[in-house]
Amino acid sequence: MARAAIRDVGKLISGNLLAKVFGVASLMFFTRILSKQEVAIFPVYLMLIGIASLFFSFGIYQTFLRRLPSLIREDITTARSLVMTGTAIIMVGIVTVLIVSLAFSERIAVFAFRDEKLSWAVRVMSAGFVAYAVARVADNIMWGRGQFAAMSALQIADSIVRPAATVTSFLLFGFPGIVYGLVVAQIINAGLLFYCVADLFFGRLPPLYPVKKLMSESLPFYIDGYLWYLKGEGDSLLVTVLLGPAILAEYYVAKTLYTNAMLVLTSLDRVALERLARHAGLTDVFRAKAREMQVHIAETMIPLSLWAIAVAGYGMVVLAGSRYRDATWPAVGLLVVALVQFLFVTVDRAVFVSLSGAYRLAKTAVEAAAVLIAAVYFVREWGLMGVVEARVLGPLAAGLFGIALLRRKLGLSLPFEPALRATVAALPGTLLVFLFAPKMQGTVSALLAGIVSSAVWAFSFTVFSFAMDRTFFYRILNGIRESLAHEKLEAGGVAG
Repeated sequence: MARAAIRDVGKLISGNLLAKVFGVASLMFFTRILSKQEVAIFPVYLMLIGIASLFFSFGIYQTFLRRLPSLIREDITTARSLVMTGTAIIMVGIVTVLIVSLAFSERIAVFAFRDEKLSWAVRVMSAGFVAYAVARVADNIMWGRGQFAAMSALQIADSIVRPAATVTSFLLFGFPGIVYGLVVAQIINAGLLFYCVADLFFGRLPPLYPVKKLMSESLPFYIDGYLWYLKGEGDSLLVTVLLGPAILAEYYVAKTLYTNAMLVLTSLDRVALERLARHAGLTDVFRAKAREMQVHIAETMIPLSLWAIAVAGYGMVVLAGSRYRDATWPAVGLLVVALVQFLFVTVDRAVFVSLSGAYRLAKTAVEAAAVLIAAVYFVREWGLMGVVEARVLGPLAAGLFGIALLRRKLGLSLPFEPALRATVAALPGTLLVFLFAPKMQGTVSALLAGIVSSAVWAFSFTVFSFAMDRTFFYRILNGIRESLAHEKLEAGGVAG
């Protein structure tokens, strides 16, 4: 990737990682004082707002991502027309979902919590559906416009507001305060996001975007959206249906390390999509950008993923204490899922940008089918780990299918040798920590052991990467130096 793209990724990652500090602190607080059934309120809220945003969206979110990067630069009037028409359709749909959820709150509570008495929580959560839809619209517009610095700042703001609101409301109102805090934080986040794209909505009204054309462009992504949800965030839905709210809480805690890894993946994904979308019609340039992107992502993210896997056990103790000891191996398994997803980021976005929606739909269907079929089969044998194993198989199957599509339709073969080289350099350190690092129970001792294990892993990675391929070693070293130099330069500019 070009230096500008690397800087954009850095902006998003720095914002994401800083954002998570407050969320992790609030999770440490709640896992130590709430029962597992009560902790389930967090994943249930995320699950419900995610499902609600899919109904009547008609794939318009994805159309924003595909069309805006070029329209913003070439035809701002058409861009505004697309945004306003698409947003109006989504808002009508989400209000319809809101009304239905209020009418059937008792049944939803029985499904999600196995407790009809929590129907009040579903009704309160419903207020967050509209706010979440507004936030998704604005977020996709900002993504399409490449507003990565603003996105990073808003992620930091949301990460402060959300845990502060939930903890404060909990201290004031008890358990119901958690739901109030989540919804209030969602409304604030939506307002801030909308403010950053308000220029597209205010002013002289553009012509109505042809609704028939918008639907024909978007509908293939509508079904894709459901499949994308099922193979991604739908894991919470699977755990709820197959294992119940208590195990859902355990899975939510186990998923915390994976969620942090996904912050990095999301940052890479957003910049990758926006950059590739700029060159979608330029075949030779597109192929070159995709190959370059694959090399950079493999050489950086595979080692980082294997380091995270190495210290995952200590991370779980620090996050949730001994009550969630059984969540350690699911956490490790989910980090393996992240590793597979990093490996196929470029594949996924190249298919999305360069091929028709039908191919994207087929790829997502492969992943969703693999996840669902494997989950139903494996859960019988291994419980929660069965869901994790299904999550590994899904992106692996879809990634291989995507590689075949790119080769057949575009003649694009992505280089995977850098991924193998990075794995060989990083894996010995991970195995070393797994085999010889002591198990810790206390938070402080686990934190110290994680630091020592990280140092051991870093030493092993340095030795193996230097011995195996010095060009690879110096490329990684120079990349670190350039990143540090850029951060120092920016800090100096701010200070000045």
